[in-house]
Amino acid sequence: MIGILLSLLFPGLGQIYYGRTKLGLLLIALTLLPFLYPVTLIWSIVDIIRAQKQGAIPAFSGKDAAWVFVFLLVVVPLGAFVAYKGTMLVAKRASAFRSTTSSSRLHGNEIRRAILTYHQTQGTYPESIASLTVGRPLRRTWLTDPWGEPYVYAVKDDSSGFVLFSKGPDEKPATGDDIRFAGE
Repeated sequence: MIGILLSLLFPGLGQIYYGRTKLGLLLIALTLLPFLYPVTLIWSIVDIIRAQKQGAIPAFSGKDAAWVFVFLLVVVPLGAFVAYKGTMLVAKRASAFRSTTSSSRLHGNEIRRAILTYHQTQGTYPESIASLTVGRPLRRTWLTDPWGEPYVYAVKDDSSGFVLFSKGPDEKPATGDDIRFAGE
């Protein structure tokens, strides 16, 4: 029974367990080719059943067969479900990260354009991003980045330009994930 369970987990492990190492390694190698997995799974299980009938490996009882059946109906689907949910969670988080980073870039570029427009019309840079929201098309929700932190904005000491950036996902300034926007 252990050989069948091992083969269900990964074709070829049952053969190795019963001392049929060469065949087990061949099945493992073939399993690494995804399109051959169903074939190697069936081959592995049939080989163990055939070897058991020929007496090459210890026989298993009806009780053992029931445990294999329970394993197939409960453990394998449960493992597949957990693997699926884990994969979906990772994919969702990666997508959310890309989405929030993209959103921050979009909002930051809009703020940058509003600052440059203000500079062209007023001859100076605004004191703060908030001053741009009064009577301007800049949205109030853009005062904070997608991670809930305010965009960092400062006019350079010599008034030759400005600094504008989002602190990024780690919410700390001057780190590698900061999203910077060119300020003249």
